[in-house]
Amino acid sequence: MSALLSADRIIRIGSLTFRVHRRSARTGLILLILVAAALLVSLSVGTIMLTSADLWATVTGDASASTRRSVWSRRMPRALTAVLVGASLAMSGAVFQSLTRNPLGSPDIIGFTTGAATGAVVQIILFGGGILQTATAAAVGGMLTAVLVYTLSRRDGVTGGIRLVLVGIGIGAGMSALTSLLMVRADINDATVAQLWTSGSLTGRGWPHVWSLTVVMVLLVPLLIACGRSISYLEMGDDTAQALGIRVERRRLQAMMLAVFAAAVAVAAAGPVAFIAFAAPQIARRISPATGVQLGISALTGGLLLLLADLLATNLDIGLRTPVGLVTSVLGGVYLLFLLARRI
Repeated sequence: MSALLSADRIIRIGSLTFRVHRRSARTGLILLILVAAALLVSLSVGTIMLTSADLWATVTGDASASTRRSVWSRRMPRALTAVLVGASLAMSGAVFQSLTRNPLGSPDIIGFTTGAATGAVVQIILFGGGILQTATAAAVGGMLTAVLVYTLSRRDGVTGGIRLVLVGIGIGAGMSALTSLLMVRADINDATVAQLWTSGSLTGRGWPHVWSLTVVMVLLVPLLIACGRSISYLEMGDDTAQALGIRVERRRLQAMMLAVFAAAVAVAAAGPVAFIAFAAPQIARRISPATGVQLGISALTGGLLLLLADLLATNLDIGLRTPVGLVTSVLGGVYLLFLLARRI
């Protein structure tokens, strides 16, 4: 215990007290540097390759109009959107994996991102696919799916971890089937738009996506941090958490809805990008020595993973623009097989 406390640093801001694990802080700093480096690379590569001198000239305003337009209007908002979407998905996955005490308890596996995608497809095919309307429908679809999963997995006033996962997988399969049915019966143009959207893509993302995600993150992150300690207690079991004075089911529902909202907003911005919410929290647990839900480390890991996947997608020359969601699906599938091989 003394060694653990010596590794922590107490920070007081007014009446608030925070305990920061020093090794976790170093891990976070390293991840932050890697994210910054990946951002610089994403600003440099593309149809027109830019040097560090070109980027500096863009910052000072000495670059050509085409270079400034390429950096500020296309590359920068796309890269920042990737970081914010990855961070949002990763935090959502970290909360769900802690609540369910199961590595498969991430929103893309238990159906919440699928529900958000179904909401967007319903909007595109049945009502028309405006950007704001599609994003709103995706967020609403994710929240409604969460309510349905929570209601069906509740028994005797309690939502069990494994039951939540199994019900979520079943609901997700049903939502996926509904999405496929809508796309099969849709007009070919609407079906094409829906197919591209459900693949998960950062193409065409601009500053409105960045600002909307930033506002949501500013509002959401403090609420998730406030729930973090209670979530850590819930990981020890409902009986233990209740003995510590936690209103278990109420706190679980609050954390779950915050995590669902984080995932739904990410899906609304970039489509259902697979496996970031699944892989990032587990990687964060492996590289961070701290206990409990790893929100900060998970967010940085998720942002880095999605930014690197987008770099691979934009520079993978296979004759077409590869949606980043397909890249994360392939990499996530390989990671899942790796985990299964280690456990079996």
